[in-house]
Amino acid sequence: MTRTNRIFIAYNSMMFFGTEYLHALCALKMANWGYAPKSCTMSYYNVCKARYLNAMLELRIAYTYPKESAK
Repeated sequence: MTRTNRIFIAYNSMMFFGTEYLHALCALKMANWGYAPKSCTMSYYNVCKARYLNAMLELRIAYTYPKESAK
């Protein structure tokens, strides 16, 4: 896989998980207002946040290390 492909895939996953993270943030806000159970909303928020941070890390790795290591 080329560097451009790795960056493209990492950027797209970061954008996808970023929108999911924003959705979880809105759901958490609704739970704080009393419209949803807070425990399951908090776990959903934590999962989405972890996915988003992982996607950001993958994008940074794709930019930092242009070539895959030879195995």
